[in-house]
Amino acid sequence: MDDTEHPAGPDASRVGTLDHELVEGVDAGLHVERFAPEEGEALDAPPVLLIHGFASSAEMNWVRPGWVRELTRGGRTVLTVDLPGHGRSAASTVEACLPSRIRADLLQILAQEGVTPIGPDGGGADLVGYSFGARLAWELAAAQPELVRRVVLGGAAADDRFVELDLADARANLESGADITHDETRMFVSMAQAAGNPMDPILAFISAAQQEPYHPESMVPRQPVLLAAGENDELAAGMDRLLSLLEDAGGTPESLRIPGRDHLSTVTSRAFKDAALAFLA
Repeated sequence: MDDTEHPAGPDASRVGTLDHELVEGVDAGLHVERFAPEEGEALDAPPVLLIHGFASSAEMNWVRPGWVRELTRGGRTVLTVDLPGHGRSAASTVEACLPSRIRADLLQILAQEGVTPIGPDGGGADLVGYSFGARLAWELAAAQPELVRRVVLGGAAADDRFVELDLADARANLESGADITHDETRMFVSMAQAAGNPMDPILAFISAAQQEPYHPESMVPRQPVLLAAGENDELAAGMDRLLSLLEDAGGTPESLRIPGRDHLSTVTSRAFKDAALAFLA
């Protein structure tokens, strides 16, 4: 099997951006897009919300690697969002970047799409999150079991990699070029710079994440969950802990380890995409 994804090509199913309403008076300036199923392929199935990772964007995570194309070809309506300070979303205050506020924004996106509680006649939505987006999908699914049907988590960490980052070190580097002495901070700053992100919004995003540390054991999804990670993905090395949390909560999660892939390359994997599409079917 060819495990290399090909360019997404023309996205004829893109039907435009969505106006995003205020959440508790705060406008995060999120860029949201809706992609319709290909003509003649629409299924009676819930929409899929795709949530990208840190220092990435919907375009980088989901459009270019072909996720949107494959889901719409499979008859699904797809919603994408650029997180605060990422992609085409506006730079935001630290308050607007808090994970709890982002989850409220994601909930508002689902409401605007007309997502209703899961019942005998359908309803709900499916979530696909990668890296930091996997954290948000994990927490949103746990908090909104009546609205989330199935969850796919790629490159998901079991611990909080943001809480130890040295923001003062990062700011000194940006202001004066001083060396970043903290290894983890250097890695995250390099990741953001390589993706071409403006750094002030990225530092606000990190600061917000540090104010609300990630504790996956405090909010555990009860829905069907697929966890996927590259075998060389050090950031997702704790995937087995997430599987244990899901099992202890009474779930029967599925998992996939992808040979030869690391944190940056897993999202483009054909094997990951195929597994996710089958899981969400």
